[in-house]
Amino acid sequence: MRLVLLGDDNCVFLKTVGALGAGVTAVSVVCARARAARRPRFTCKMWVNLETPPAAVANCGKEDVVLVDMQMRSSSSPGAVVAAGEPTFLTVPPMYLVPAAGDGASMEVPLHIRIDKLSPWSDALV
Repeated sequence: MRLVLLGDDNCVFLKTVGALGAGVTAVSVVCARARAARRPRFTCKMWVNLETPPAAVANCGKEDVVLVDMQMRSSSSPGAVVAAGEPTFLTVPPMYLVPAAGDGASMEVPLHIRIDKLSPWSDALV
């Protein structure tokens, strides 16, 4: 599954989701550019919180989280990007998936994404 995200400054990002096996899901994000940058221009933090039963929240107030904080690479051919083929990706165990809204048979990843621009950056510095 692929999803196009548009940044505040009109940068285009592609989120890819794929299966790793044994019910584990891989999620990655790349910056789509006509000319792929040699150096990372963005960082990406992705995380998923495990839904905690109310009784457990009352006891300790802590949540289980899977998280990745990565330097995002650019791609001039984002359609060819596969999440598990990226240098860094978020690994989501099956227990973190939740039923899709309106469809009890499908599962989805309740994903949080934060993309930050690295500053300063320049391809000329490579």
